[in-house]
Amino acid sequence: MRTLEELVAIITVDPIKFYKTREWRDKREEIMGRDHGECQRCAGRWKSDFPIKNIRLSKAKYVHHIQPLIEAPYLCLENDNLVSLCFSCHETVERRGFSKEKKIPLTIERW
Repeated sequence: MRTLEELVAIITVDPIKFYKTREWRDKREEIMGRDHGECQRCAGRWKSDFPIKNIRLSKAKYVHHIQPLIEAPYLCLENDNLVSLCFSCHETVERRGFSKEKKIPLTIERW
């Protein structure tokens, strides 16, 4: 097992490498178990800065760092800083602009 200082050093050099560590994989599994594999934002159990319109149950796919990993590497394995989220909620919280809105279908003009 690596120490917190070793994990912080890994995050500082290469944050992606952190997600491949045994410590992260074990913690991710623990958090998914704690949250019963459900998206905590969809279930209305996690209040974020991004309100959600419909409360529903969705299967969680990600374990999200509430305080970003880069900004607070010392919180990398803290239970209170981790929450299970589905793809849609994770993209929204990370502000990646994912939208479930249907795209307008393009028609191919034939000559």
